[in-house]
Amino acid sequence: LQHPHLWSAEHPARYVLVAQLLDKKGQPIETVSTYTGFRQIEVRQTKAEDDEFNLAGRYFYINNQPVKLKGVNRHETDPATGHTISHDRMTQEIMIMKRANINHVRNSHYPDDPYWYYLTDKYGIYLEDEANLESHEYYYGNASLSHVPEFENAHVARNIEMVRSNINSPSIVIWSLGNEAGPGKNFVTAYNAIKAFDTTRPIQYERNNDIVDIGSNQYPSIAWVNE
Repeated sequence: LQHPHLWSAEHPARYVLVAQLLDKKGQPIETVSTYTGFRQIEVRQTKAEDDEFNLAGRYFYINNQPVKLKGVNRHETDPATGHTISHDRMTQEIMIMKRANINHVRNSHYPDDPYWYYLTDKYGIYLEDEANLESHEYYYGNASLSHVPEFENAHVARNIEMVRSNINSPSIVIWSLGNEAGPGKNFVTAYNAIKAFDTTRPIQYERNNDIVDIGSNQYPSIAWVNE
């Protein structure tokens, strides 16, 4: 495609990607399809005099436009049915978010049901997809499982399985390595594994800003905010 319609939350243009498995005679023996989309994601360090929008600082761009993410955390929880969520309820959530000018959801703290990505791709919600990885029972110091070599493969696997499963979803604009699980080398390895597979999206991981592309600080103190 030379000039594809670009996907964004305001204009969620989708394409159907079709793949066929052919036999030795060139005849299709299996056909699969999925929705996907095209967009460019950048985190830019800008100076006011160098930027057409006269902005200075670090900004999140989608399709060469600065975007402010106005978001919420979302758990797969229904007030009536618990952790069993119907497609109708998911659609209702999307409609409420769109009416409230919410344009961003963090899948906390695990990848979600495939239908959720179908809806966010279709209606336009920017997603942060988060690996199912949380071990803060061991807290964030030397006891953290993020330091333990025997747990390195588990850290990498949970991240890579998420990325491989959901990489074609245009609504995912950020990967998250996990939630509250320590600062150790296992997350550095997980970050490098994702970057070896997908360079199109930035990666975040709460509080451990020296590991990832986007800094974050969950639950900052009042004093920190005042400063």
